[in-house]
Amino acid sequence: MSCCRDGYPREACDLLRILLEEYHNYFDKMGWLNSDGRGVFEKIVRMLLNSNPSLRRLIYKVRRKPTLESILRLAEEFYDCEVNMLASEYAI
Repeated sequence: MSCCRDGYPREACDLLRILLEEYHNYFDKMGWLNSDGRGVFEKIVRMLLNSNPSLRRLIYKVRRKPTLESILRLAEEFYDCEVNMLASEYAI
């Protein structure tokens, strides 16, 4: 079962799941993306902008403040599965 909404690339959803499941590898202690996480995030961004350029403003905000909260806000736009539950499950 795919968690991606129609019209969005499945690869972006798969990368988001990896980013959240491996939270401790991609975020620092304060909940901000580290350099490895930034690389994964930028791959997600490229895919999303190619499929839906209307997300440009939201992506701009997330790039300015790359926290877990911001990324979850972006995920709500294209990811159908419960991202908050997934994030809290792995962030602890």
